[in-house]
Amino acid sequence: MRRDDNKNKFFVIGIIILLIIGVFVYIKFFNDKSPPKKENQPLQNDSINNSLPLSDNSFEINIQSYKFNPESLRIKAGDTVTWTNLDIVSHTITSDSGSEINSPQFSKDETYSHKFDQKGAYTYHCKLHSRMQGTIIVE
Repeated sequence: MRRDDNKNKFFVIGIIILLIIGVFVYIKFFNDKSPPKKENQPLQNDSINNSLPLSDNSFEINIQSYKFNPESLRIKAGDTVTWTNLDIVSHTITSDSGSEINSPQFSKDETYSHKFDQKGAYTYHCKLHSRMQGTIIVE
C-alpha cells in the first residue's frame, strides 16, 4: 500500500510541475505584455504608423506567424518598404550588420517604414525572434 501512495505522490507532483512550466511558457511566448512604446521620434527615413498609403515606389512586407512575407524583396533606390505586424506579439526590424534598419518594437496592426536610398543588399531580422530573417535588395 505504501508503494502505491508514493507513486501517486510523485505522479501528482509531476503533473503540478508540468502545469507550472506550461504557465511560464504561456506567459513568455503567448501573453503580449510588451513594455509600452516610447514616444521617440523616428529615425530619419523611418516612421511608425497605424495605416499605410501604398504608391508606385512603396512596398509592403507582412509579418505573420513569426515570418516576413515576402522574405526577400527587390526594389529600387529611393523606394520605401513598410512592414505590417499581423502577429499578436511585438516585433522589430533590425539590420544584421550596420544600422541602416533599426526599428523600435511595434505591436499588432502597427507598421514600420524605411526608405532605402543606397543600392545594396540589406539583411535584417527581428531582435525579439532571431529566427525571423529577411532581405531587401536595392538596385
